[in-house]
Amino acid sequence: MARFSLTSEAELELETIIAYSQEKWGRQQADQAMLLFESSFKNIALFPESGQLVSGRNNIYQKPVARMPYWIIYEPVLKQDVVMVIQIIHTKRNW
Repeated sequence: MARFSLTSEAELELETIIAYSQEKWGRQQADQAMLLFESSFKNIALFPESGQLVSGRNNIYQKPVARMPYWIIYEPVLKQDVVMVIQIIHTKRNW
């Protein structure tokens, strides 16, 4: 089974999302958001090619986070048995 790892940019984006969720809706909602992200990361690690290939980017995938308005952008590095989460972006943001 592959594992997942976040780039420093993705870690910062996740921290920002969780902090905003806590400020806006409280600790319980922030905890729920974190669980949804962790579940998505684990699912991507188990099934790295389950996302959509990003047009024009070699071996880069995107997958939505269940029940949240975010995409996880990632690259499976199969030789190292790891999925590298590159970015976490809001669905309204162009990247």
